[in-house]
Amino acid sequence: MRHETPGIAGGNCFDRMPVMNDTNVGLDLGRIAQDLQIRKVQVESVVQLLDEGNTIPFITRYRKERTGGLNEDLIRIIQQRVKQQRQLAERKEVILKNIQAQGKLTEELQKAILAVDSPKRLEDLYLPYKPKKRSLAAAAREKGLEPLALAVWQRDPVAANLAELLPTMVNPEKGLPTPEAVLEGVQHILAEQIAETAEVRGAARRVLIETGRLATTRVETLAEGQGIEFKDYFQFTEPVRQIPPHRVLAVNRGERQNILKVRLEYNAEMLEQAVMNCLPLADHPHAEFLRKCAADAIQRLLLPSLEREIRRDLTERAEDHAIEVFSRNLRRLLLQPPIRGHRVLALDPGYRTGCKVAMLDEHGNLLEHGVIYPHQGQPRREPKKPEQPEQKPAEGAAAPAAPPTTTEPSAVVEPASTEVPETAPASPPAEQPASEAAPAAPAPTRDRRAEALAYLENMARKHGATLIVLGNGTACRETEELVSNLIAERLTDLSYVIVNEAGASHYSTGAVGREEFPELDATVRGTISIGRRLQDPLSELVKIEPHNIGVGLYQ
Repeated sequence: MRHETPGIAGGNCFDRMPVMNDTNVGLDLGRIAQDLQIRKVQVESVVQLLDEGNTIPFITRYRKERTGGLNEDLIRIIQQRVKQQRQLAERKEVILKNIQAQGKLTEELQKAILAVDSPKRLEDLYLPYKPKKRSLAAAAREKGLEPLALAVWQRDPVAANLAELLPTMVNPEKGLPTPEAVLEGVQHILAEQIAETAEVRGAARRVLIETGRLATTRVETLAEGQGIEFKDYFQFTEPVRQIPPHRVLAVNRGERQNILKVRLEYNAEMLEQAVMNCLPLADHPHAEFLRKCAADAIQRLLLPSLEREIRRDLTERAEDHAIEVFSRNLRRLLLQPPIRGHRVLALDPGYRTGCKVAMLDEHGNLLEHGVIYPHQGQPRREPKKPEQPEQKPAEGAAAPAAPPTTTEPSAVVEPASTEVPETAPASPPAEQPASEAAPAAPAPTRDRRAEALAYLENMARKHGATLIVLGNGTACRETEELVSNLIAERLTDLSYVIVNEAGASHYSTGAVGREEFPELDATVRGTISIGRRLQDPLSELVKIEPHNIGVGLYQ
């Protein structure tokens, strides 16, 4: 969405005509205005705003003075109509250039093309001048070899002796310098005819579906170490009739990224026999020649066409299946029953950056948040004062863990703060210089796991937590063990639930998360989302784009 800019004080926006750019040349904006029964200047304003990159929601909400209060439906219709007109105008330009290049463009034809307002009518005008695809068979027909090809196919006595007939059709001016060139042209025509016969295509299709196997290999030019995510498909083959949809999509994806080379393997002998059975070869005087034409048709025309067709059918079925799976899983996820009336202690597990903690009330409001480092190998930037959990050392420890700078140390401070005299907070600065070497020794023996357990227990008791929610991301199992010990040893009346945290990071860094918690770090927002999606899944998950929730084939 674009940022709003201050308007011009005084005056009506309709007193100023928008500056029309080159992309508006050839557009009939008056026709759009007439059809929608609005003013032409309103259409022009909408077109200008859209061309400037503004979105429909932005124009509807913040540019009413420019559009005359048009609603989003009218703006969307204008956008679609303008897009159609521009596509038609671009097509007209291409057609006029092509006809002019052929030297056949007349003034009358040009006026007719420019006056067209229907794509179908435009293509009808262009059809006589449209270049046809030039194939080998088409070239042979241009040389006048089609009658001979038909005579061979229909067993015409005229073509009974090709050895005598072919030399009579040699014509260097037509590109037929030898009898072999004449015979080759006839072969091209007959091969195309065979490949376009419905019975032949049906028989070949059945063989390819029954015996075909989709095979993939690694692209030879692929650099070492690239495409590792597709390593399972570097030497892969599976029958066409059995390959599941998710593998079809994976193969297509690898092929698009130039990582995989895909081919269709088949039983060549069965395919050739199926094609030959469809041809009138019995007692045919040129049966051997027709077999040669059929072999050419199979390799050059039939196989490429049918392979594309089979791959397209597999892809369409896989995409339909993926959409079905996605919609079914998304529906189940969104319609999960909420767990009401629980105060939730949410945990987002992690190794290096620690486990993020957020305490939520029954309505999902944030009460407190922090960071703990219960797993070995986690960096603690505050090795000072391991024995006495004071707030001074805590501030140093929380610095690397993002916004909640005072929460991580509270895992150490709050449980012990009631036993420490009030003078204790002031003593560390005075004692530190005198005994600098002494406190440094026990730092490596600091029991972070015990500190984490104490912090979680303190937060749960302080806010009356009734449920612990754990994200299923990195370090989930290790954190689950920690929570299990906490419940077994200290909080026996609590229970825990592991939830799918897919999409939490997208929410935490997205506009919705920033708007909801502008003062919090993204890691804290993600932890809140993990806890809330158990309290009320629908209300929380609708904030995340569906493709980021993790319910599709490629999640």
